Amino acid sequence: MNKFTRLLLILPVLALTACGTEDPKKPASNSTGQVPSSSGSTSGEVYYRALTLDEVKECFAKMSETIVSTKTIQTQLSKTEYELVDEVLTPTPYNLEIETKLFNNSIVFASYKADTVDSYKKFGYYSEEDGSQVEKYVYIDNAFENINTVLVYSKTGEANRKNVLSQVPYSIMESDAAFTIGTTLDFPDVDTQYDKITFAAELANGNYQIRFTDKIVSGDKETIIHRTYVAQDDYLLNHSVYCEMNTIVSEEEKTPISSYNYKYDHSYSPNGDFERSSLPEVN
Repeated sequence: MNKFTRLLLILPVLALTACGTEDPKKPASNSTGQVPSSSGSTSGEVYYRALTLDEVKECFAKMSETIVSTKTIQTQLSKTEYELVDEVLTPTPYNLEIETKLFNNSIVFASYKADTVDSYKKFGYYSEEDGSQVEKYVYIDNAFENINTVLVYSKTGEANRKNVLSQVPYSIMESDAAFTIGTTLDFPDVDTQYDKITFAAELANGNYQIRFTDKIVSGDKETIIHRTYVAQDDYLLNHSVYCEMNTIVSEEEKTPISSYNYKYDHSYSPNGDFERSSLPEVN
């Protein structure tokens, strides 16, 4: 990492301790530069100015209120595990995409797509009995007695899919939990984790980007976790979790064990009504 990149990482954090007495839209001195990506390299975006700690707190307070309006979440899960084979470090990648949509008539639909069965297994969307989980439907039954969840499984080599139903009695509390998809995300507590903020800035396009970094060392094992949030007009636009686990060989050398990168894009545009006749049949 060169001196310029290190400076970009430090400047926004220094601004968090300031009171922000100047015009909030006035660029911070030496603030223009590239935003570091989740993996530590530059993302190509340009940041405009550093944020104060009060601005970070206000941003998360507002996102906590608006997150309930999420209508679509696009999720990309990727993980790489490393194995030493014949003295060669060999990576094995796993990838899975999830699209979750909330419809106006209180129906949640999710699709799960991966290229390999191993990827479904790695991310916990596989049943030895039923196969790979490829769809999920959540809806209130016609009698308004139960909230139904139907998981749709597909097995390699078999044409027919299996639909598995589970039910909980309808209540307002259960309904709120089932049909508010954005609240599955837990925001960090800025008051207790402000010292973990490694980047906090307004980008050139007006969005806010804030990153928290944890580093844990236990013996010769090291874990580094970056949690990055991008806000647009008080709404969470996207967030990501990047984690790398290494074996420390020396101060200069590390051997990767595994890494994962989870990305979530949030949309607040209505999806209209879901056609109830398209709900899967359950035997």
